[in-house]
Amino acid sequence: MPSLFRSPLTIRTSWVVAFQLYRKAFTKIWYLILGIGFYSASMFVLYYKLNFESKIVTVVYYLTCSLINVLILTYLQAIILCRIYDTSIEQDRPFKTLIKYTNHKYLKLAASELIGLLAFYITLCASFVLFAIGYAIFTPHSKIHLGSIEIALIGSTALSLTMFILTLFVPTPALILFDNKGVWPALKESIKLVWSKWWHSFMVIFPFYLGYSAVFFIEISKTILPTWHMWIIIFIVNISFNPWTLLTTLVLYNDLKSRKNTNNGNSGL
Repeated sequence: MPSLFRSPLTIRTSWVVAFQLYRKAFTKIWYLILGIGFYSASMFVLYYKLNFESKIVTVVYYLTCSLINVLILTYLQAIILCRIYDTSIEQDRPFKTLIKYTNHKYLKLAASELIGLLAFYITLCASFVLFAIGYAIFTPHSKIHLGSIEIALIGSTALSLTMFILTLFVPTPALILFDNKGVWPALKESIKLVWSKWWHSFMVIFPFYLGYSAVFFIEISKTILPTWHMWIIIFIVNISFNPWTLLTTLVLYNDLKSRKNTNNGNSGL
């Protein structure tokens, strides 16, 4: 790796390196970023502006849209990640070569994303179940009701567990793309790399959580915003936070790997 990726990096220097890399890679990825923004905004509005009488149909439609989104965005983000990586090592592979390379890795990437998504939902459901059990045990049955404090506790617990799980899996796509790892080895290696540096990793990719929070608040206000206003806001959020997430993912991946190699060298391994 070039001097741009000298490790170890602080949180601030990680952001600086990510910004420098963004400036170098922008001319090669801008059209992909706009494509992701257009697609994400359109799918978001399409889902939230369609109303079904049947709850079953609504759930099936939501799950189908979510699955399609994961599969399509995983593919597009992988291409962008490869472009950024090539820029970081001063390599310029033809776009067709990147497409073939991404196609070769796509099934592993999609599987790892779906496993991570499944782990996220399981953790989310578990947090609600555990809170419900505890609340039922320590609250008299005649007084069981959810007030603002209880709802805040459920929300904060679910949010904390969500961020914890998501952060553990951040380096997974880079490990599959650039370290030639399989699905399970990449997931395990990702957890190992992040585990001892979780707070550092969390702060480096914190802008991603800002974007995630922005989308959440837009979901809450979907009934009061006109369709085109929602489309524009989601489009701006995606083109702003999506590339930054991929940039910080690559910087964090390289930094954590460098730290691990340094520690192994110091321990005589």
